[in-house]
Amino acid sequence: MAISSGYCIGSCNWIIDSDHERITYIAGSCALTTHPRPMEHTSLKKSDVMIITNLNRSPTQNPDAMISEFTTATVETLKKGGNVLVPCLPCGVTFDMFECLANHLKLSNLAHIPMYFVSEQAEASLAYSNIYAEWLTSAKTAKVYLPEPPFQHAELLKSGRLKAYPNIYGDFNEGYRTPCVIFGSHPTLRCGDMTHFMTLFSKEKNNAIIFTDPDINYLNALAPYQPVSMKVVYCPIDTRLNFSQANKLIRDLRPKYLVIPEQYSSPPSLQPGRTDLIIDPQQSHLITHRGLDELVLPVKRSYITIDMDPSLAADMVPFEIRPGVAVVQLASTLRNVDNKYTMEPLGPDAIRGKKRKLQKPILYGNLNIAEFIQRLEQYGIKDAKVEDADGGNFIIDLQNEDSLIQILDGSIHIACNEEATRVKIRDATLQSLQKITAAKIAGNNTPGTSSL
Repeated sequence: MAISSGYCIGSCNWIIDSDHERITYIAGSCALTTHPRPMEHTSLKKSDVMIITNLNRSPTQNPDAMISEFTTATVETLKKGGNVLVPCLPCGVTFDMFECLANHLKLSNLAHIPMYFVSEQAEASLAYSNIYAEWLTSAKTAKVYLPEPPFQHAELLKSGRLKAYPNIYGDFNEGYRTPCVIFGSHPTLRCGDMTHFMTLFSKEKNNAIIFTDPDINYLNALAPYQPVSMKVVYCPIDTRLNFSQANKLIRDLRPKYLVIPEQYSSPPSLQPGRTDLIIDPQQSHLITHRGLDELVLPVKRSYITIDMDPSLAADMVPFEIRPGVAVVQLASTLRNVDNKYTMEPLGPDAIRGKKRKLQKPILYGNLNIAEFIQRLEQYGIKDAKVEDADGGNFIIDLQNEDSLIQILDGSIHIACNEEATRVKIRDATLQSLQKITAAKIAGNNTPGTSSL
């Protein structure tokens, strides 16, 4: 099952559920309020195994501060008459950058400066962002049903302040003017039309290129174009969970096992003292891995869900052994098809073969030691010595009868040489435990039903 991760439109965390086990996979997620639907936490609870990956690549940088640095650097360059290149992907935080920059340009009396969005997916990305209401915040979703455009870039397109083009040919050449701000793919500067603009603008010192993608090494991206005279600004805008937010999430969700990349378990090599830049597993069992490792997740199935045939359920008359707990004896055929289990009524031949076993009583409850000793005395066994073992276990030594009784959690062991004594101990034990017999259940049946 996919649930919103809050990072961008369509970004998901995943839940793998069986009847009684749960594995959750947390990928790129955001706890901040931006344009996507907020991250969903409730469904991530009660996880047997939680896998966390793709955390913030710039955990020491505040996204709001980086946005402010981005808009400030852009305005300073435009005031000098220069052009600004913003290599980016046509989705995600780019939509927020449009809104923040447009507002800042207006406040700086630069609203006349055009913004170009050049990418093969530019027009489709802007269009689809306006119709995926289910993936947006409640405020933006409400606008869709008014109906109004949920994003400001719709108004920017309408007014001409933002223009989208699939490439730099044709219509782009007719409307292109400088100074301007150009958003385009690809952040690596190895493909897309940004390669053309780098050739055109990199030798002018009044121009600037601003890298905002945290997953890109901007020095490697610039290497083929060196030397460059343009101003280079690196302000990674990363809204993914940082270590503090991830640790809070782990405290709230409390998974049994936590699986993380090995590098998240120790501070960065260049900052060995930054113990705040690691994942704290809290009460969870920690499992780390490296790239391409194969892991066997510690998920063990303890229970399975079994469907019951209606005709079998109709004949059942449960007997209540204590408030909220009822039992019933039954025998059935257990059928397994495609890992789906079904209990079905026995055939006539099977019923004849199992009839005797159904008469055995069902014993339940805890053995009361004081009552058990009294039962033994009623059978003439009066030399019982009780020793309290660890964990609520008991050892009863019957010296005259040369017998020993061990009372453990869920079982009773009797060591005895004399058959007569063994029978007395057995009867005293049976009388000290509660039991359900087929006859007792049958006594609760209503006319027209039968006991199983």
